Amino acid sequence: RGMISAKVEGLSDLANRLKELDIEMQTRLLAASTAAAAATTRKEVELQARARFTERTGALFRAIYVKRKKTGNDFQACYFIGIRKGKRYRNLTLKFGKNKGQTVNMDAFYAGFLEFGTKRMQRHPFMRPAFEAKKMDAVVAAKERMRRGLQKYGLR
Repeated sequence: RGMISAKVEGLSDLANRLKELDIEMQTRLLAASTAAAAATTRKEVELQARARFTERTGALFRAIYVKRKKTGNDFQACYFIGIRKGKRYRNLTLKFGKNKGQTVNMDAFYAGFLEFGTKRMQRHPFMRPAFEAKKMDAVVAAKERMRRGLQKYGLR
């Protein structure tokens, strides 16, 4: 329920330079530039959530994630920004990072209630406004990452 997607067009100059690389490098660079756009949007989702909700546990903020989605097409990169929910995320032991070994709750089952509301609760969207606020910044981040990658391989 409620998937937001964006298609970036008009990058013909970058696309033409990208074609000069071999297929593996093209795929890698496309994934990296799309990941940069997703990271920009994810940061804004977290900021919107923090601005709208004061939370005792912090589960909602920790539950926001970005995941690459397999498309089957090497020339298409898709990233999903979502919220972890379910019992399996309740008592997770962190395996890396500054809090390694700590057990935390990352179950934010109620995020959908906040975003879309219920019949007894008004909606308080935070994901859609974050996407709307940062969609152009995400495109700029993707273009910049693509340019840096092309420069790295000697294509200016």
